[in-house]
Amino acid sequence: MSVAIIGAGASGVLTCFHLHRLKPGTKIYLIESNPVQAGKGLAYSTGDETHLLNVAAGKMSAFPEEPGHFLNWLIQNNYSFTEDSFVPRKLYGNYIKSILDALLPHITLIKQEAVGLAKKGEELEILLANGEKVTGKKVLLALGNFPPSSVGGVSNEIKLHPAYHGNPWKETVFKNLTPQENIFIIGSGLTMVDMAMTLSKLNHRGKILSVSTHGFLPQVHEKTIPYPDFYADLKNCNSVNSLTIKMHRHIARAARNGINWRAVVDAIRPHTQELWLHLSVQQKKEFIDKIRHIWGVARHRIPAESNAILNNLIEKGQMKLKAGRILQITPQQNQLLVEYKLRSNQQPEQFLADRIINCTGPESDFKKVLSPLVQQLLRNKMIHCDPLQLGINAHADGRVMDEGNVPSENLYTIGPCMKGILWECTAVPEIRHQSLAIAQKLVK
Repeated sequence: MSVAIIGAGASGVLTCFHLHRLKPGTKIYLIESNPVQAGKGLAYSTGDETHLLNVAAGKMSAFPEEPGHFLNWLIQNNYSFTEDSFVPRKLYGNYIKSILDALLPHITLIKQEAVGLAKKGEELEILLANGEKVTGKKVLLALGNFPPSSVGGVSNEIKLHPAYHGNPWKETVFKNLTPQENIFIIGSGLTMVDMAMTLSKLNHRGKILSVSTHGFLPQVHEKTIPYPDFYADLKNCNSVNSLTIKMHRHIARAARNGINWRAVVDAIRPHTQELWLHLSVQQKKEFIDKIRHIWGVARHRIPAESNAILNNLIEKGQMKLKAGRILQITPQQNQLLVEYKLRSNQQPEQFLADRIINCTGPESDFKKVLSPLVQQLLRNKMIHCDPLQLGINAHADGRVMDEGNVPSENLYTIGPCMKGILWECTAVPEIRHQSLAIAQKLVK
């Protein structure tokens, strides 16, 4: 039996590990287009030690049955972190890479881009960029995250301007940076925080302006007393409104007992997928329109160390955060003039930027993803966008759906591709469970 996995980030590597453990004789092909990211993926390929995990080390084991696995790896490699430490993401990348390295004698790692996929009898044939082909009885799309989407007000001319950086993870994003440059950041989430950390480390002195729709910063992690599991109180909710009301009640109850709201959010985290699956498409759209931005900053929190650096930039007046939207960007020789309108003011404002960085988050609408493989799969109707346009339409167990919503028996997906189906599926606590479950299906 042969299985091909496209994508060698955390999802692909962990599924690969479980496949080999469950059925050692399986022929496994692991395909990765970016050799530098093999074993790390986009999230953990950063070389900047100020880019920290936003989950404590004690909760970041790759394996559900070994909760101390990552912490033990850190100790074995002479790192003096504790279970409460927020570790540099580059170290977590090295950790996942070590799992891949141990697998290399038992699998075939192909450092080529997959550009096509077609049915060949009862198997699937993958076309690689170099013209070679790989055949598998089953194929897993572990495609990870794609670069940010285009932003309103950003023309094709601006996208090609040297001062505009549409992908914050390219190594060139801070190339030839001078200390006095004025930086305009589109977005105020976790990626913006990473950019601010790098600028602070570089002792940057120029102005930094971050503009996002709501102007919310991620909340900071704080130690708190655990809150009891209250899934039973939520599982029969039949609307976003009823879920929101009950969440507020539990937050209020926690506060009366001296428990931080963070503990309430953490208590419901293991059940987020089940709650999401029980909502209708319309209810999910309502959540995205009305609640998503609030949930995002409460759920995706940052370490206190990162928060302190961010607050320092803001307090000394170097960095500002505003809620608004971009109206237009026009070139001014080597600079870019940004015209934007605040939510609180109808009068447009301007900012002359030496560098603009798009930190709006990964593109999840596959119709807009600039990937030859994704576009070929859509054209040939081997995959379809989910109803929310957040990824691939699939069964909750990872089987890709066909046009008639019938799940495939040989094409699967995992991780961020499943966001529209599971919502909570992009972080390690979910991926470690999902990778095991999908591996169990792949070996059948």
